[in-house]
Amino acid sequence: MTLHFATPRADSDHMKCPMPHPRFTDERGFGLIEAVVATALFLILLVISIGPIMSSLDRLSTARLTTEAEKLAEARLESIRALDFDDVGLTVGNPVGVIPAAFTVSGDPAWVIETNITWQGAVTGIDPANYKVVDVTIRHPDGTIDPLTFSSIVAPDRLQDSANKASVTIDLNLMEPTPSGEPTPQVFLIKTDGSGTESGAIYPVSGATPTRFEFPLLNPTDPNPGDPNYEMVMRLGPTLADVAASGWYIDPTTLTSGSDTFQLFEAQILTDVLPIYRPAQLDVWVYDDDTGLPIPGAELTLFNGTLSETYTTTDGHFFIEDAYGSPLAPNTYDITIDASGYASETMTGVAIPSGYPTPLHSEVFDLEVQVGNPVTFRVKESSYNIPNATVTVPGAGSGVTDGDGRVTLIVPPGNHTATVTNTAGFANKTQNFNSPSGLVTITLSAPSGYRRVHLYNGGTGDHWAWRERWSGDAWAEIPRDSSGRGAFAVPNYDWYEVALICDDDSVGHKINKYVNGTEWVNFGWNGC
Repeated sequence: MTLHFATPRADSDHMKCPMPHPRFTDERGFGLIEAVVATALFLILLVISIGPIMSSLDRLSTARLTTEAEKLAEARLESIRALDFDDVGLTVGNPVGVIPAAFTVSGDPAWVIETNITWQGAVTGIDPANYKVVDVTIRHPDGTIDPLTFSSIVAPDRLQDSANKASVTIDLNLMEPTPSGEPTPQVFLIKTDGSGTESGAIYPVSGATPTRFEFPLLNPTDPNPGDPNYEMVMRLGPTLADVAASGWYIDPTTLTSGSDTFQLFEAQILTDVLPIYRPAQLDVWVYDDDTGLPIPGAELTLFNGTLSETYTTTDGHFFIEDAYGSPLAPNTYDITIDASGYASETMTGVAIPSGYPTPLHSEVFDLEVQVGNPVTFRVKESSYNIPNATVTVPGAGSGVTDGDGRVTLIVPPGNHTATVTNTAGFANKTQNFNSPSGLVTITLSAPSGYRRVHLYNGGTGDHWAWRERWSGDAWAEIPRDSSGRGAFAVPNYDWYEVALICDDDSVGHKINKYVNGTEWVNFGWNGC
């Protein structure tokens, strides 16, 4: 039997069924997953872009601060350029001037402005033009930007003005080597007037070596040559207190001669040497050669070739730290010991100290008892006795003539020579004599081209002195004997001033005298 199945038609109503459409064809919006993905992508892009944006903002802020700092520096440099050339310098520094080294600008931010000024250019030589380099540094108070430094060169107002200024170079001469590790002191110039008033220290430019100091473009302090009212003094510190604290001293011979002082003139180029030292010490014992005991009452004379100073002791021991008004300077000295009843003894060319940098130098003298005869020396010129002359006899010591021109020495028997030196202008003289001899007269004469000047009736004034007329030189003292008379020798054919000098250094009375042959001057008054 055959079965047949009936197949429904596709268009049959009861067989129709709707087909599902794809979801993406829905036009109503994103789903949840799509929204999350989109948000994540947006956030990633935002994070990536924040860094460059913030960096750009920082660069803008830095640029703004840098521009502000540059404007401050330019304004500062302009204000410095507007100053007089002599004022361009630091209030504490070198070159010295009116500019503070640092200050803070009020505002937000509170910038710190620092200034440094140095010399640039030739200090001495043919070209006197010297310049100043000005460095201005601007600092942010909290370091937001790095410090900015701007430089400029300031020239003298006019090179002609510069050419009229003076330049000074000072070289230190160390009388002994510098102790290891200790720097040499700095040299300053001090301007003084005739009364000793100081007007501040002038700082040097950094020198080429530690012992050279240069002072360029100085204003001449003496517009009138020969006028001693304004001088420059070399010193080892800006004040006397600094000098005392430095431990260094200027050679006393330099101070005594006034070589540490000079006058300054227009367009002058001066180079000078300043001897300096660390103090030495001298320890000396004097003994009797026979007994070995110290000799009380001995005298020690220290002579450096220019200056002489005598010391006394009560116990035969000398400890010397000062000489010629200053701490004892390292040098070569002659040491002479004199004691009553003993033969004089001298050590020549003694290097003090001998073991530098150890300052102490020691010597021992053993004196022999002097065997001899008293010999009196009378020193005179043609008719007047000469006081204050020094008579020296080798082996018998030396002595200074009194108001009658006399001095007595104990001289061993035999032939001897006596040498006379004096401060009255007469020629020094050496004369032979024999001991024993009661009196030895030594007559001095005027040197060739000189003439004697005799003063009498001088009374009891403080002291006499002379100088060449119109010279302005210091007064030279005239030795006066116990009778109120004195004699001295001066070059012939010239005018001189003879004066009585009082204790306060005032001139009590003055006479002008033209010397042409032997001259006699009658003072005819008594006292100042």
